[in-house]
Amino acid sequence: MSYNVINENRKQKTLQYIIYFIFFLIMVYTIWILTAHSQNVTDKSNTNYSTSTIRGTAIANITVIDAVGDIECSSKLRDKIMLDNPTLFVVLGDMCYQRDLTNFTITFSEFKKANTFECVIGNHDSEENGNSKILRQALDYCGSLVS
Repeated sequence: MSYNVINENRKQKTLQYIIYFIFFLIMVYTIWILTAHSQNVTDKSNTNYSTSTIRGTAIANITVIDAVGDIECSSKLRDKIMLDNPTLFVVLGDMCYQRDLTNFTITFSEFKKANTFECVIGNHDSEENGNSKILRQALDYCGSLVS
């Protein structure tokens, strides 16, 4: 009987360690997703600079393009993009995963007003995985190539 109890305790401990490890991986992955990764920019002389090394320096003729898809509409993302001060902000589809684009258009309106914004309509912004309302809003906001 005591052998079975010891064996059960080992199984429980092993399962506990596996659950801790999975939780740890989820946390690391979440932090990795939420953290902006370093970017490189190229000036007209084809010299590459990391954005982390050019902040606060006066390097002329640099074009910074931020391209983001599958967007979570939070001010954290907008604030990170604002820090980059991009020449162009391109949304690569799937704008906020909500029933309409109200939150998206409010969150990223500064870029649209500054004329530094372009977007591509994703499958969640269309009738494929979205709805006709969000498709109309996306066409109005992003512009339509259909004549």
